Formats: sequence, C-alpha cells, structure tokens
Amino acid sequence: MSMEPKFIDIHSHVQFAAYDEDRAAVVERALASGTWMINVGTQRDTSQNAITLAESYPEGVYATVGLHPIHTDKSTVA
Repeated sequence: MSMEPKFIDIHSHVQFAAYDEDRAAVVERALASGTWMINVGTQRDTSQNAITLAESYPEGVYATVGLHPIHTDKSTVA
C-alpha cells in the first residue's frame, strides 16, 4: 500500500548503533506519523547498514552512501 508522506527527514541516522535497542519501533512510529526518512551513511559500515535497513521496508525508508570527512585520512584531503 503506497502512502504519500507528510514529511521527509532528509538526514537521519537510525541505522547507527544508538538505535540497536529500539530501531524498529522508531521507524514504525515515524512511518505511522507519515514521516519518511533518508538514513545517511558516514562510513562503509554505516552506509551498508543504511542500505540494509532501507531494503527491509517497502517504502518510506531510504539510504545514502557517504564518507564523512572525519573518517578520512587528513593527509590525503585537500
């Protein structure tokens, strides 16, 4: 069943370890309120976890893959 969102949270991190205990409940509350989310990866593992989370929902939970500057070798960053 497709639903139009009321809101889209364009920068969330529900895939992070801080949500290990209640991730499903947080996502379900958001979806029930009409809020979709884009979970932003900040390094390889959090990006993969964002993808895995998005794949477990038919709609409303999406992922981006990224590398935050704090996770780079500063000697190679201009």
